[in-house]
Amino acid sequence: MDTVLAASPDASLVNALAASNGRRRRVVPIRSVEEAERVLGRDCGVAIVDGRCDFALELLKKIKVEGLNGVARMPVILIDGEGTNDDFQIVPEERVAAGADARTIGQLADELMERRARRRRLFLQEVALELATSAENVEKAGDV
Repeated sequence: MDTVLAASPDASLVNALAASNGRRRRVVPIRSVEEAERVLGRDCGVAIVDGRCDFALELLKKIKVEGLNGVARMPVILIDGEGTNDDFQIVPEERVAAGADARTIGQLADELMERRARRRRLFLQEVALELATSAENVEKAGDV
């Protein structure tokens, strides 16, 4: 069974992901970076991060920058939303619109997990950043 980390303020989305058809997957709801840290060292297949979470950028940093390749660094699906910070982003593998349904997101998660299982090296990655040019964002990039 594959494990999916799901960070979203929308509990119904997380519940629907767990119940949606497709591959057997265990969905672990994440409500903080601290909760994520408890499971990041385990074999998790994919992370779904809702941009509306106030800790979304910090969670992406924890997964993409601070994790060990092949262990904590995993593919990420970012759900864009009104709260998504467009000035500074750690680029995920996939992006979906805020209105995407759980079935669509679940299928995308299953596809990423299959790709990762077949080609493990695919996810030994560099971190890609997108940022608006401002002193604050350049400083954030330097920190990352």
